[in-house]
Amino acid sequence: MIKELEGGSFQLFSGGYGGIPFGYAQIVQLDSREPATVNASRFKLPEYDRTLDRFFASPTEKGRIAAGREASALAAAYVPLLPTIFRLEDDFVQPWVQGYSAPVWTSY
Repeated sequence: MIKELEGGSFQLFSGGYGGIPFGYAQIVQLDSREPATVNASRFKLPEYDRTLDRFFASPTEKGRIAAGREASALAAAYVPLLPTIFRLEDDFVQPWVQGYSAPVWTSY
């Protein structure tokens, strides 16, 4: 199935990347210079690639946010993928455990 996906045999695919707090894995999925294992939709838009270059080259957070918003707008206009977020987090700790600390990257 993975070989067929990478070969472009699917019209619809549900999968993706996650777990990275700054969203790199999400925006790079539409970079035309990435292999089919990353850019499964084979999206190719030079303007989007230039926007990603500005995102990664920006020395300031303000510049990265502006480039990220532009990349999101381009992705929304061409809709090669539909971002969906599923986040499940469970911390189960027995009452007798002492010194437990929740993971650093949590959404609460």
